[in-house]
Amino acid sequence: MQNIEDYKFLYQDEKYFYLYKHVRFSEGSLCIIQDGTLSFTPPSKFNDPFDCLFNIDDDYNYTTNELRDLHARYGCKRLSAAKRLQANQKFKWQQKIGISDGSFFLKFHQRTGVCCLNHNPLEILMWSHYADNHKGFLLEFKFPKSSLKYKTVLKDFIPVPVSYSKDMPTLSKEDKFCLNNSEIAKKIYLTKHESWAYEEEFRVVSNDMEQPIQSYPRDELLCSVILGVKMLPENQERIKNLLKQLLIEVPLYRAEMVEGKYGITVPNHPRLNVLALNKKK
Repeated sequence: MQNIEDYKFLYQDEKYFYLYKHVRFSEGSLCIIQDGTLSFTPPSKFNDPFDCLFNIDDDYNYTTNELRDLHARYGCKRLSAAKRLQANQKFKWQQKIGISDGSFFLKFHQRTGVCCLNHNPLEILMWSHYADNHKGFLLEFKFPKSSLKYKTVLKDFIPVPVSYSKDMPTLSKEDKFCLNNSEIAKKIYLTKHESWAYEEEFRVVSNDMEQPIQSYPRDELLCSVILGVKMLPENQERIKNLLKQLLIEVPLYRAEMVEGKYGITVPNHPRLNVLALNKKK
């Protein structure tokens, strides 16, 4: 799995690295600005049906001897070896059915939510897929490089880069008894098929799905808002007014199509003004 310390950030300066979120114009997305809240999505709601799925190694299941010890621990000492074997086979069969119909993963993920960010703000497809065909907007967040000292995935608002692979992750018995839950979370929630690599995704994983809408440190992280090239004028005004009401200054920009090329630029933006940056090279 890729560590954030090893990630080659394109958008960074001496103090910060920058991540982004493309969103459609909606009351929920406006709350990211107005209320300082973000939505954590259960894996079952993702647009990729393979996301957060995993294989289970043959050694993941209990052996007959392990079942015997478990039965003894919970007061079922009188079960014969044949009964224990039958119970194990039944468990494997139920697990196989659950994997086939998806119920196993629904139960596995029931307490987990994911907030998705990315490091590819000017990608045309990202604006098309996640920002309502360029009618939405882009949020830019700055993360202090000092925050890299935090190693955990499941505490605080710490983004972790997604790894891309042609192979689905596999859980083994070693994972089953692993005391480091963050390592298992990385394996399951931070691995996607390699066809998604262009997104350069980062994720914040939460174990508290009783609160799918969660606060984030807006005043420290939110550093700019970029309007899509096709955003309606009335929606532009709504966002302008929201930003004026904040106690912090968050600059507002508007994306533009690069003339004569397939590309997006953000005039006057310190990191996303492609035309100005190209002139400096």
